Amino acid sequence: MAEFKHKLFLFQWDEKSATARASELGANGWLVEMEIEEGSRGCTNLRAFGPDIVVFDIAKKAVHSRECGRALRNVKRFRETPFIFVDGTDEDVSKVKEKVPAAIFTTSGELLKILPKYRPFMHLAGILKNGPKDLSQRKGFNRPTDGLCADDQAGESVTKDRKKALIVKVRAK
Repeated sequence: MAEFKHKLFLFQWDEKSATARASELGANGWLVEMEIEEGSRGCTNLRAFGPDIVVFDIAKKAVHSRECGRALRNVKRFRETPFIFVDGTDEDVSKVKEKVPAAIFTTSGELLKILPKYRPFMHLAGILKNGPKDLSQRKGFNRPTDGLCADDQAGESVTKDRKKALIVKVRAK
């Protein structure tokens, strides 16, 4: 069985650096899709890809990243998805803070170090986005001690109310 990979969508406006960053992330266990030219196309592709986390580079074309983040944050499906903004000036960061609620900021050098902080929530987000599946194949959710009850692990359907309860359990931890 292949190891579960977390999905990351990358908005970076320079092909050379985007390819290098995507390769680095891929080597560290991330399944990466990226957009380097057009924000609206990237937003469409992101919706189809269904990432666990979205990374925006604001070193170049900060306005593009900020507007993509603002538009995507208004989509119900992505309200809880971690949006990480990388690099940029203090002015760029303050403008993103105004437009994109719950934005996370870091530098290129720190990106790989902070990504694991968001993995526990991403497992739950994957269950909620993709619907109930055989949870025994989801890394980290195959033991009763992980917060899921036995009927979830047996593959029985997870209702909307049950999904809300799972969110509450994860946030309470």
